[in-house]
Amino acid sequence: MSNDDNDNAADEYGIGSSSNDLPETNGDLDDFILPGSIYDDTSGGTAPDTIITKVGNIRDLVDFFPLYLDLNAALHIWKPEDGYEYRLSQVDGAVDLFIPKDGGDYLAKDKVSKYLQDPVYAATLVDNPVYTITQEGFRLGKDFLTAIGGSNQYGIILLEGRKESIAPLLLEISKDGKTAMNISFPLQIMPVQNMYARLDLRSVAGGSPDSAGEQYIDRESGVPVLKPITDRPYCQSQEDRTLIWMHGYNVSPTSARGTFAEVFKRLFHTGYNGDFVGVSWFGDPPALGTSISDQFPPHYHQATVNAFATAGDFATFTNLIAQKRPVNITAHSLGNLVVGEAIQNHGLQFNKYFAM
Repeated sequence: MSNDDNDNAADEYGIGSSSNDLPETNGDLDDFILPGSIYDDTSGGTAPDTIITKVGNIRDLVDFFPLYLDLNAALHIWKPEDGYEYRLSQVDGAVDLFIPKDGGDYLAKDKVSKYLQDPVYAATLVDNPVYTITQEGFRLGKDFLTAIGGSNQYGIILLEGRKESIAPLLLEISKDGKTAMNISFPLQIMPVQNMYARLDLRSVAGGSPDSAGEQYIDRESGVPVLKPITDRPYCQSQEDRTLIWMHGYNVSPTSARGTFAEVFKRLFHTGYNGDFVGVSWFGDPPALGTSISDQFPPHYHQATVNAFATAGDFATFTNLIAQKRPVNITAHSLGNLVVGEAIQNHGLQFNKYFAM
């Protein structure tokens, strides 16, 4: 087994599930405010193993990572037509799987990124059954194995982490209950929010800090303190650059966490392997005479004032990182006012700035 077509993959493959300090959706650990989720299958369909979920929409696909099952040679030794079974298992039931097809064929390894890059193709994967790989195992179907045996281009499966685990993914080849071959793929599944840093600047302009415990400016020392990266993916461990993401107007603390998770996963899939920092600020102040709980639209003009008020602390934080490594900044919507004010009046240091 290998992760897509990378022959120099790390010894251990780490994948992220979303923070488990928020309510779980049906079938995965996405934060409930993230767009799209996998939902329960109530169709009563039949399959070799129990169908528990389906792909809800194309935005779910960012949660899946490809694994290439390089079984072409094995299938010419231990042939399914001779009674051999190929079964994947994971002792904690921490991994979901589906096998993508491309037209009448299976997804080929030289097109492995197609499910993320081609929205027309991605739409064809919606409603695909998603299976949990349990301790008892998931049996690979004969059609899929026949395709792999006919061409080493085939063998792509898509996996999603559903809960934390360090147990390996196992592939067993057996016949009549007797094992012919066992292959172990080291795996670590962790909350995706452990893979990047977060900075909460909401209190700078009078907002309440994120209830999830994100840290913020130390008012005594004036030094920003951020939620650190506790589980940096292996492929990022040698990189020395940082991308800072600033959200825009009308983003709650919970929505900010969901946005940071979504953006991080999308950047990771594009090949970005530097540090990522998501910055929260008080861009959702309540309208005059109301509270956030009243469900009125936030006060845009007060959010503008808050953006100016946040710029100095943002510059202080960013400049500390810029002294050590290159820093790029991306800001969305009114977040650009925070960045713009930091550039104009607070000496913000950076390499590149992308305004969205």
